[in-house]
Amino acid sequence: MHALVRAAAIAGAMILGCTSAFAQMVLYSQTLGTTPPAVVNTDPTFPFTNCKAAEGCFATAGNGDVTNMPAAFTFTFALSPTDIANINNTAGVGVLTVVAARDIGHKTGDVATDWLVTTLDGNALGNLFQNTIDSCPAGERGTAYPQNTVCGPNFHTDVMASESVTISPATFRTAAADGTIQVVLDPTDTVGRLKLFSVQLQYVAPGIVPTLDARWLLVLAASLALLGWRLRRRA
Repeated sequence: MHALVRAAAIAGAMILGCTSAFAQMVLYSQTLGTTPPAVVNTDPTFPFTNCKAAEGCFATAGNGDVTNMPAAFTFTFALSPTDIANINNTAGVGVLTVVAARDIGHKTGDVATDWLVTTLDGNALGNLFQNTIDSCPAGERGTAYPQNTVCGPNFHTDVMASESVTISPATFRTAAADGTIQVVLDPTDTVGRLKLFSVQLQYVAPGIVPTLDARWLLVLAASLALLGWRLRRRA
């Protein structure tokens, strides 16, 4: 009987030894893309002609098979009444995440000129990819380094970059009130090519997930083994 009491006491101590890990609870999430959707070009030599409109590559004049770069990209996210109620009643934060490729980023030491000016229902969120670093060597592809070098993000390849920006709960709630949120991505004039693989808008709330310290699990296992041994001796 004493062994049972001791095992129960150790199990209780183990529970008290729980730690808490922070996790996010996603209350709203929607991902949009361009039309046509962006897909990776599979030509391994990265020729100048690899920016194709049918693959979701948008280009300024002379930089693609079609001149189709808009003044800005607009994405409209829909929210249900339940979404709006959850957002209004829960402390959290909005998160906008964009995955893009082509003429964004710059080489280390160079002045940044290519980025996406980002707004949400007219509220400025900052410049996405302004600090993105192009991993390609200095100089021109095919001259300073091999034509088939996989690096980027840059003008020639579909090497992707992902960047997120947070949105205050007040801004998110105000934008969501009418059931739609409009995100606008405005490329700077020097962006000659662009692929937008995904534009994701979320509202997330912090959560707490209990976790067990591994040391307490070892203590519990040893205690149960000892209990089993003692019970077998008494049998």
